[in-house]
Amino acid sequence: MGIIEGQADLDVQFDVSNEDHIDRLISCLLMALPFFVVRTAFDVTRGASGSEFLNYLNKHIIPVFDKKYMPRRKTAEETNFTYVECLLFSFHHLAHKAPNATNSLCDYKVVTGQPSDRLGEDFLEHYKDFTERLSSVEDLTRATMKKLSQGMAEHNKAMSAAKSDEAKDNIKTQKQNTMTGLRTCNNILAMTKPLHSTTPSFIGDRKCQPFLERSYKTFCAIQCKCNWGEATCYCS
Repeated sequence: MGIIEGQADLDVQFDVSNEDHIDRLISCLLMALPFFVVRTAFDVTRGASGSEFLNYLNKHIIPVFDKKYMPRRKTAEETNFTYVECLLFSFHHLAHKAPNATNSLCDYKVVTGQPSDRLGEDFLEHYKDFTERLSSVEDLTRATMKKLSQGMAEHNKAMSAAKSDEAKDNIKTQKQNTMTGLRTCNNILAMTKPLHSTTPSFIGDRKCQPFLERSYKTFCAIQCKCNWGEATCYCS
């Protein structure tokens, strides 16, 4: 694991314009996945904690996106809820693999019995910042769901009044887009709810299925029959 972490250059500041570093980081993450397991007080020699990768992602990569797409307060900019959904999904699954790494990141109180729990330290400001962002996203999400639900009702009325096949097809497409938006919003609220607790539960059993995962799962089912989601796929 140490060799992979060294190749990933986790001590280098993340630069979104450095394509070589991004490609190398993705490759190293894929190599690290088989070793990325939770270490407990009863199993300290088996596997690797993966906390270095989690810390790097949360410190250098996710903030590049969450400051824009998960602001602490409402902004005039339009929110891309698909990005928010994928950010939360990534956080949940990484935290599920190395839960105690979130103690210093979000002031959570996850106990594994390891020194990396850092339970005696105060990270309250991190918790306040994180939960404010969650609350802001939840408010925006609920408001958007209300608009989408109203839009769905309008689509249904329009479908009843549509005469031509072309008009019906256009309305059908609009309804599908609205349903995707509602599903995305539902996923976001399902993933933010448990994160308000100081001892949260992380979604690691695919209760939510973000748009990005749905797209890859469909692709893999057609192209390589790899049953993506249960086995690591390298076909893309």
